[in-house]
Amino acid sequence: MIKGQSRALLIGRALLYLFGVGFMLLGVRYFADPRALTGESDIVLPNAKAMMEIRTVYGGMFAGLGLTLTLFSLRESDVAAGLRVLITVAGLVAAARIGAIALGEAPDTLFAALLGIEI
Repeated sequence: MIKGQSRALLIGRALLYLFGVGFMLLGVRYFADPRALTGESDIVLPNAKAMMEIRTVYGGMFAGLGLTLTLFSLRESDVAAGLRVLITVAGLVAAARIGAIALGEAPDTLFAALLGIEI
């Protein structure tokens, strides 16, 4: 352990850093290649406008969230706030996935794996 840091703080910092880097990598991936999402999720990109939307939401927002979480991981005083952001975002996405299942949309393996990560 790093001197002066509790195990819980180290775990919190590690979670923020790992999720932050993961979101940034996904953001860069989907910005650079929006069609990568089509094979993973059966989303159709019929035109340039649809590709732009994937670049902005999956690219820009994921990269922005990832950078935010990573920055929260850097300072001990920011870890609690960063964990609240991560819990809020992941919790609401998980709730939306569960809501989609309740509406009769059957999950596949990817959907179930993402739900597990979010929970």
